[in-house]
Amino acid sequence: GFTWDEAHEHSEVMGRGLNEAISERMAQMTNHPTRCPHGEPIPDVNGVLPEINDICIMNLGVGQKGVVSRVRTHEPEKLQYFAKLGLVPGADFEIVGRAPFNGPMRLRVGRDDNVVLGVELTKSLWVSRAEE
Repeated sequence: GFTWDEAHEHSEVMGRGLNEAISERMAQMTNHPTRCPHGEPIPDVNGVLPEINDICIMNLGVGQKGVVSRVRTHEPEKLQYFAKLGLVPGADFEIVGRAPFNGPMRLRVGRDDNVVLGVELTKSLWVSRAEE
C-alpha cells in the first residue's frame, strides 16, 4: 500500500534485517514478484534474476513505441513526478517528438497524454520496444 518512492525507503531498512522465513512469507503474500515497484529484477529463492531485455529510452527515435520496463532512480521527487505523468512500469508510450542533440523528448503516454522530458529524466527510463 506504499507509493513506489515510499516502498524503496522502507525496503532498504527492512532488507538489512530480514530472515529467510520473513522473506519467504512476504514473497508468498505478494505472489512472488519478479520485479520491484521500480521495475528492477528480484532474484528468485536460488538467487537467479529474471531475464531483462530493455534499453534506455534515449536510444529510441521518433515514431517508436514501447512499454516502460524500469524507472532507474530512487529519488522521491523524480519518482513522484514520473508517477504523476503516468510513466511507470507497464505504461505504453510513443515517442512523438525529439529536439536535436539529445534535446527534450515528447512522449504520448497511454492513449492521449503528451509529456515532455529533458535528458536527465529520459536517462532514468528503461523500456521494451514494441514489436515491429
